[in-house]
Amino acid sequence: MEVNAKRAFELLNKLSFERVSCTAEETRTAEALLAEIDSFTWARSDIQREIEVFKASTGTVTAARLIVTEPYEKEYPVTAYLRSDSTPDDGLELELVYVRIRCVIRSQSQYC
Repeated sequence: MEVNAKRAFELLNKLSFERVSCTAEETRTAEALLAEIDSFTWARSDIQREIEVFKASTGTVTAARLIVTEPYEKEYPVTAYLRSDSTPDDGLELELVYVRIRCVIRSQSQYC
């Protein structure tokens, strides 16, 4: 099968939305991918293609925060990602690495 860049980018564009586990958007993505496979002329009709449903742990974020402990102490409100795993009640102590990306846009240097 020959690669068709235009078709590939059309599919990427079609799927360019947030799709979190266990949401309607995830189902929409699976259906779009299944339809894409079914659209191939070489797709064999004797091979069963289906969306498999399975159970997954989910939760609802009620609050999230980041507490800097060194070199000073400060608390920041943060937005947790839906369906992300929970931390223990007493939290986690981990190293945080802050990365700032420098972009060049129209010959002007700026931070993104």
